[in-house]
Amino acid sequence: MTLAIFGLMFSIPLNLALECYVCNYVEGNWNDCVRTVQTCEPLQDTCQSIVQYRSKQNPSLLESQLPPFLPFLLSGEHL
Repeated sequence: MTLAIFGLMFSIPLNLALECYVCNYVEGNWNDCVRTVQTCEPLQDTCQSIVQYRSKQNPSLLESQLPPFLPFLLSGEHL
Protein backbone atom coordinates (compact mmCIF):
# COMPACT_ATOMS: atom_id res chain seq x y z
CA MET A 1 0.00 0.00 0.00
CA THR A 2 2.79 2.42 0.90
CA LEU A 3 4.57 1.62 -2.35
CA ALA A 4 1.40 2.39 -4.34
CA ILE A 5 1.01 5.79 -2.65
CA PHE A 6 4.70 6.56 -3.17
CA GLY A 7 4.42 5.65 -6.88
CA LEU A 8 1.29 7.78 -7.29
CA MET A 9 3.01 10.81 -5.74
CA PHE A 10 5.82 10.70 -8.31
CA SER A 11 3.55 10.04 -11.29
CA ILE A 12 1.68 13.34 -10.86
CA PRO A 13 3.43 16.08 -12.84
CA LEU A 14 4.52 18.96 -10.65
CA ASN A 15 4.80 21.49 -13.45
CA LEU A 16 1.98 21.57 -15.96
CA ALA A 17 2.83 24.86 -17.70
CA LEU A 18 4.85 25.14 -20.90
CA GLU A 19 7.40 27.95 -20.95
CA CYS A 20 8.75 29.60 -24.10
CA TYR A 21 11.69 31.94 -24.55
CA VAL A 22 10.50 35.36 -25.67
CA CYS A 23 12.41 38.24 -27.21
CA ASN A 24 11.09 41.15 -29.22
CA TYR A 25 13.13 43.75 -31.05
CA VAL A 26 16.42 42.20 -29.95
CA GLU A 27 19.24 41.72 -32.41
CA GLY A 28 20.89 38.35 -32.03
CA ASN A 29 20.10 35.31 -29.92
CA TRP A 30 21.57 36.22 -26.53
CA ASN A 31 20.90 38.37 -23.44
CA ASP A 32 17.13 38.86 -23.10
CA CYS A 33 16.39 36.16 -25.70
CA VAL A 34 17.81 33.43 -23.47
CA ARG A 35 16.62 34.87 -20.15
CA THR A 36 13.05 36.04 -20.77
CA VAL A 37 10.52 33.24 -20.34
CA GLN A 38 6.76 33.41 -20.88
CA THR A 39 4.40 30.83 -19.40
CA CYS A 40 1.85 29.65 -21.95
CA GLU A 41 -1.91 29.69 -21.43
CA PRO A 42 -3.51 26.42 -20.21
CA LEU A 43 -4.72 25.38 -23.68
CA GLN A 44 -1.44 26.15 -25.48
CA ASP A 45 0.77 23.10 -26.00
CA THR A 46 3.49 24.48 -28.29
CA CYS A 47 5.66 27.55 -28.70
CA GLN A 48 5.49 29.42 -31.99
CA SER A 49 8.36 31.41 -33.41
CA ILE A 50 8.11 34.04 -36.11
CA VAL A 51 11.39 35.41 -37.36
CA GLN A 52 11.20 38.60 -39.39
CA TYR A 53 14.14 39.43 -41.62
CA ARG A 54 15.00 43.10 -42.02
CA SER A 55 17.97 45.02 -43.33
CA LYS A 56 19.46 48.29 -42.07
CA GLN A 57 18.95 49.95 -45.46
CA ASN A 58 15.32 48.83 -45.72
CA PRO A 59 13.71 48.34 -42.29
CA SER A 60 10.47 47.02 -43.81
CA LEU A 61 9.85 43.30 -43.88
CA LEU A 62 11.74 41.49 -46.62
CA GLU A 63 8.97 39.31 -48.11
CA SER A 64 11.35 37.39 -50.37
CA GLN A 65 13.15 35.88 -47.38
CA LEU A 66 10.01 34.62 -45.63
CA PRO A 67 8.73 31.04 -45.80
CA PRO A 68 5.80 30.72 -48.26
CA PHE A 69 3.10 30.50 -45.57
CA LEU A 70 4.30 33.40 -43.42
CA PRO A 71 3.13 36.38 -45.55
CA PHE A 72 -0.36 34.84 -45.39
CA LEU A 73 -0.18 34.63 -41.58
CA LEU A 74 1.22 38.15 -41.20
CA SER A 75 -1.46 39.66 -43.43
CA GLY A 76 -4.27 38.57 -41.11
CA GLU A 77 -6.36 37.16 -43.99
CA HIS A 78 -6.74 33.82 -42.19
CA LEU A 79 -8.58 35.42 -39.23
